[in-house]
Amino acid sequence: SALHVLDAHGEPVPPGVPGELWIGGEGVALGYAGDPGQTADRFVTRTLSKRPGARPERLYRTGDIARWDAHGRVHLLGRTDGQVKLRGHRIEIGEIEAHLAQWPPLARAVVTVTTDTGGDAALCAYCVPAPGAA
Repeated sequence: SALHVLDAHGEPVPPGVPGELWIGGEGVALGYAGDPGQTADRFVTRTLSKRPGARPERLYRTGDIARWDAHGRVHLLGRTDGQVKLRGHRIEIGEIEAHLAQWPPLARAVVTVTTDTGGDAALCAYCVPAPGAA
């Protein structure tokens, strides 16, 4: 397996330049079982090298923003989406906000990650009541 930091056009970026982290190689899955939409969004097969004889490689888009340093190490800088990791679970904040938005008494909801009084990360929803809601 190999790590690749690519720009918005799928081209490798030089050290120090942020890009999206992709994982490539023989160990990369073919896709998500039973989810062709997610598979199409996250998995591609393409040739990254411009060298003659270069072969296509299966790549997985992680959703992480990263950069290479001058020593060949990858540094994670954040996410391209609203996904957070909380107590080992990957959580899509947008999905929580979408579910809250379906509740009629709410006009709007925004979810963030905060630190509770014990110093642990916790989800916090800020909600605006709909006009006339009690």
